[in-house]
Amino acid sequence: MTRFGHLADIHAGHRQYGVKAREEDMANSFYQSLRDQVEAGAEAILLPGDLFDDRDLRPEVLADVEGALRSGAGDVPVIVTRGNHDENLTP
Repeated sequence: MTRFGHLADIHAGHRQYGVKAREEDMANSFYQSLRDQVEAGAEAILLPGDLFDDRDLRPEVLADVEGALRSGAGDVPVIVTRGNHDENLTP
């Protein structure tokens, strides 16, 4: 039996109230949530939607998420599906 972890609605890149520190808080929470799932024994992590907050993704947000996935999840696969905030403007 496979043990799944579950995270959703990360909204990476969101600056709540326009405050950069809130964006950093959310990024740190995402990383720590990944680590918590791995430490709890998850063999795969499901992330069904809204990994990103905006379709117009800033390069540094993508780099931060990629880094969190690499170091936070380690060898545990993270299966991501897109949510309404993740969809591209073009198909």
